[in-house]
Amino acid sequence: MLDALLVRIVEILQVDTAAILLLDEQTNELAARAAHGLEEEVEQGFRLPVGAGFAGRVAEEMRPVFIRDLQPGDAVNPLLYEKKIRSLLGVPLIVEGHLLGVLHVGSLTPRDFATDDTTVLQVVADRVALAIDHARLFESERAARTEAEHALDRLRQLQAVTESALAYMDLADLLETILQRVTAMLQADTAAVLLVNQDGTSLTARAAKGLEEEVERGFTLPIGSGFAGRIANERRPVFLPEVKPGLVVNPLMFEKGVKSLLGVPLIVERRLIGVLHVGSLTPRDFTESDIELLQAAGDRVALAIEHDRLFEQHRVAQMLQRSLLPSELPQPAGLTFSARYLPAAAKRLVGGDWYDVIPLPDGRVGIVIGDVVGHGLEAAILMGALRSALQAYAVQGLSPAETAPLLARFAQTTVNARMATYLYGVIDAERRAFSFVNGSHPSPLVVRPDGTAEIIESPLLPPLGTAVMPGAEETRIELSPGMTLAFTQQLRLGGRGGRRA
Repeated sequence: MLDALLVRIVEILQVDTAAILLLDEQTNELAARAAHGLEEEVEQGFRLPVGAGFAGRVAEEMRPVFIRDLQPGDAVNPLLYEKKIRSLLGVPLIVEGHLLGVLHVGSLTPRDFATDDTTVLQVVADRVALAIDHARLFESERAARTEAEHALDRLRQLQAVTESALAYMDLADLLETILQRVTAMLQADTAAVLLVNQDGTSLTARAAKGLEEEVERGFTLPIGSGFAGRIANERRPVFLPEVKPGLVVNPLMFEKGVKSLLGVPLIVERRLIGVLHVGSLTPRDFTESDIELLQAAGDRVALAIEHDRLFEQHRVAQMLQRSLLPSELPQPAGLTFSARYLPAAAKRLVGGDWYDVIPLPDGRVGIVIGDVVGHGLEAAILMGALRSALQAYAVQGLSPAETAPLLARFAQTTVNARMATYLYGVIDAERRAFSFVNGSHPSPLVVRPDGTAEIIESPLLPPLGTAVMPGAEETRIELSPGMTLAFTQQLRLGGRGGRRA
């Protein structure tokens, strides 16, 4: 467009040269953008500060400037002297008071540009300025549209690695799917996920695309060593434009011919899970947008791995808890036992609730109910340990008061130390009395045959796991036919022939 305009200007004004210089607002310089008869000016990338030389003066004063006889010092562009330009006329390119640049024409013979010439050139310059402004607006709009389309494409790509449907896959399928999508979106040739081992000092390949042998060989490397180890150690994205020995320790990278690598850490709640990296078989510069996309995929992978780990812990804890709770309660003579176990509404809250009925050798019956603070595998493990310890003390014939300090001491020595509440009592062989100790557990409820109910208050011992060694004091309840005892609405017993809760 500018070249065509200059051709017309040369014809209209019958001049030998014409040039357009545009303002670079960042440097406050004029840069040659188009020329006729001074093409070298554009080819050489000529620039001059606003205020310097002929064109700089036009820009600074923002008015037409005429030089009838060009002399040394009038201009700073040596090309004007080389071309033997004698006369110059220049006008500013202005749109809405904003300077865009300078348009000037020149003659090889001395010439007096008339007022009409200046007017014509200024009119042309105004048209040129509008054309340049419109072209810039169009370019800006096209660039914005291109950027919006690029952003939308990236959004679709992010949705592809974060869609909710992925949550229903098992971990192996999920990792395989994400690696396939990541390599497609980043146009990479390889991808791999390495997970932190239990010792927390090394990484092992868990899934790969294009590097499947890495998983098959069980590739492991220390954190801090090699490319993936560096990512894990620094906990930030790392880009290797060139794969070199020393920077990469996995021989498979060299066997496959990987040239460039990009990797990100897998982190959940500031805890390192592993590393995700992609590679290219040709040298490549990964962009900031590529890094953002890979990190988004890494975050999805990290959450999936953490979810799988928690689910496995929940499953193990649930199996452990169910295996430790009695499937059927014994029914000693003169007593009826029933139990109802309702876990918390959130299925993940499997933990340390336990209850048991323990027939003792002399006809007595032990009853225990307890709750370990917290949930998950550790709570279930501690619950199993406490249940076993209490059974061992009970079958020795120890009374609740004798059992309490032993159980408290045992709780303090366990590895997974947590607090736990419990209530342990014994019904005598004649079924006339129930004696118990309460380790900060909810008190039992007595329901008499006439329907009246009473909560049995008793001295509270400290919860298990505290530093206090209790001297226990038992509470005794007189029993009668038809009486019901309820414990935290989870375990109930009643005399035969009486109301069964």
